[in-house]
Amino acid sequence: MRRVRAFEVLVVLGMLLLGWSFSARIGHRSKVIIPSSSKPPHSSAYSISDPHPHDGPPNTNNNNSSSSSSSTTHTSSKSSASSSGSRSASADVAPAAPPSDWKYTWEPFDIDGWPIKYVQNHKSTHNVEVLSEADFLAAKPVRVETFQKVPKSMVLMESKVIKKVEMPKSLQKYQMENWFEPYTSAYVIECPQGFIGDNSIFGPSSKNAKNRYFFSLGRWWNGYPKAYLGSAPNISHIDLDYAVAVGGWGATAFQHFVIDVLPKLALVYKYFNTQEWQKANVSLITNLGRNPAPYWFLEELGLKNRTLPMMGWPKKAKFIYRGKSVIYPGYHPAPILLGKSRIGVYPRGVMLPIQEALGVMKETRRDRVVMIFRKRGKRSLDRQNRIQMTKLVEKKIAEYNQRTGASVQMEEFSFKTREEARSLFSRAVMIMGPHGGGFSNMIFARPRTWVVEFVPLYQFSKKGSAERTSKYVYYGLAQACNHQYWFIEPKDFDFNRGGMKVDLQAVEKIMDKLFSAPFPA
Repeated sequence: MRRVRAFEVLVVLGMLLLGWSFSARIGHRSKVIIPSSSKPPHSSAYSISDPHPHDGPPNTNNNNSSSSSSSTTHTSSKSSASSSGSRSASADVAPAAPPSDWKYTWEPFDIDGWPIKYVQNHKSTHNVEVLSEADFLAAKPVRVETFQKVPKSMVLMESKVIKKVEMPKSLQKYQMENWFEPYTSAYVIECPQGFIGDNSIFGPSSKNAKNRYFFSLGRWWNGYPKAYLGSAPNISHIDLDYAVAVGGWGATAFQHFVIDVLPKLALVYKYFNTQEWQKANVSLITNLGRNPAPYWFLEELGLKNRTLPMMGWPKKAKFIYRGKSVIYPGYHPAPILLGKSRIGVYPRGVMLPIQEALGVMKETRRDRVVMIFRKRGKRSLDRQNRIQMTKLVEKKIAEYNQRTGASVQMEEFSFKTREEARSLFSRAVMIMGPHGGGFSNMIFARPRTWVVEFVPLYQFSKKGSAERTSKYVYYGLAQACNHQYWFIEPKDFDFNRGGMKVDLQAVEKIMDKLFSAPFPA
């Protein structure tokens, strides 16, 4: 157990140093400003355009980072390129209609009673004397590790799954059923007079509360009360009306915001545009820092002016929020790997509200095979293997176009702006490449896109594997986006170096399967 903890500490310290180094290079070394409890939550002085308490000011006017490189298109085509326009969600804009044959694999749920009706029925939880965070922690709250142990009175919603998620597809018949829980469902818990920590909530903080809880829910980072003890005596308390806490590990980065924050936000997103939530002044609390990606998403989703930054690292935090009523959406059960819970496998289709709000459904063309190549460095393909794969994919596309009269093209993804990434991936019929953050762009792909990842997924699933952690996150994201996920186990795979080799026959067979049937609508 000591080895595991030491390893995790080294990983966290390494990521913190890497984040500081990157931030220093891009020039965001500005004065730190701490939110004041005297500022109204949604005043202009309390906007997320203000600096993050620890990370300095994010440049929200330059969210579309540019790159000197651009996407490379292969195979000639008469089809013209166009970008799917951005659309900010609002109460008077109707969402795009889902595909006619769309079917959720989980039951619809309803939390219309929160917060208005809920508050009316629980007036005793408001306008009461409350404990400070330090006194609350000193009272030794009960740590709640799993959803099954959450008090029933604090469960606002639980959605039962209708059918299990699709298993990862492979040309090999791997037996992976016992690797993770094949069933998953969603929940929303509610905490009156609750504190909002680093992707956690705890409470009730009222002095007359009979029981007090710290909802760690299996998280291995800051998922325990003692992580907050160092800053608690001198911390500032910022009181909010009602809040939704949605966060994740390292979620100021693009890929972590997509794989860990957006699926949770999707559970309650539609309510932010209702008059009830606007009238109740409901705030969204999530991970914000120097990285522009979260701000871009919040702008597109119409939530920028209603979002506040999470407290950050608890041991050095300067402030903590407390809401009259705080809700926390999540999923269970999360797989227990290496003795700790990791990112779960989401129910199929839960990301549809987010995909609609991002304008993904506006695109009607399916004419791109997107290759996410890493030409050098970590997890890159062997150079000769990549060249041969490129020729193979071009050959299969040319054969398909000649046979059907279609104008499918292969395009190598190279990030330039979020808008261009959305435009490209929304046209994708297949996304293929080695494991890496580029796969997070599948959020921009329309449902039922084929996702082919080069990753030894089965090897990770074996008992005792050092990588048996959360390396299946893109399978989980593919489930949430209702994509069809395939994996190919490469040779010479290593997370920290390049040179992997992928079986080209496997690539050809999967493409034959894709091209043998009509593309999904």
